[in-house]
Amino acid sequence: MKRKFVILLAALLSAALCAPALAAEDFRSAQSIDNFYAGMAAFKAANGLTGYINLQGETVIEPAWDDGDYFCEGRAWVKQDGAYHLIDSRDNTVGASSWSNVYVDFGGSDFSRVFQGDKIGYVNLDGEIALRPVYDKATRFCDGVACVLWNGTWYLIDERGVDLRNGTNTQA
Repeated sequence: MKRKFVILLAALLSAALCAPALAAEDFRSAQSIDNFYAGMAAFKAANGLTGYINLQGETVIEPAWDDGDYFCEGRAWVKQDGAYHLIDSRDNTVGASSWSNVYVDFGGSDFSRVFQGDKIGYVNLDGEIALRPVYDKATRFCDGVACVLWNGTWYLIDERGVDLRNGTNTQA
């Protein structure tokens, strides 16, 4: 009886110690793997969910998201139940909002475009609204400037939403 208990305990302990190594194998049977950015790559696991691996092939974010994009500036957009969320490299949700669609714009800018219905706005790296979603069309920020279509007119705005040509505040 004692011997069976020791064998069972050894088997359970062995399985527990091997579990992290088995999780790192998820990407080997992946449906797809994206390019590496910032040392991480998104992969679509055999179960259809998205996770992330590091440069050593270790699963650093378990496949739990319906979809996911690449990491940039320590952030990635992931999709769950039809809404996009911003996460950090430890799989913590950044910011409280979720969005109907997003553009992956971080990298060269601290802002990313987000959609609320058919309107576009911008969030910062903390997932906070930087410019409210009021634009019909919007380009990404580059060197602190973006072009937006607001109320039928194109504006060249700064990161406060102020037009650089005539001072119109598009966030007013």
